[in-house]
Amino acid sequence: MLHPKLTGFCRELTNISQSQVASAPSFADALASFLD
Repeated sequence: MLHPKLTGFCRELTNISQSQVASAPSFADALASFLD
């Protein structure tokens, strides 16, 4: 699933906003950046 819609529960639990999810890199891009 790419950029899922966060539930209110998840937003409260993690303090992550929907805009942060929407602008996040894909897992593949994040992993490649981490491994570099």
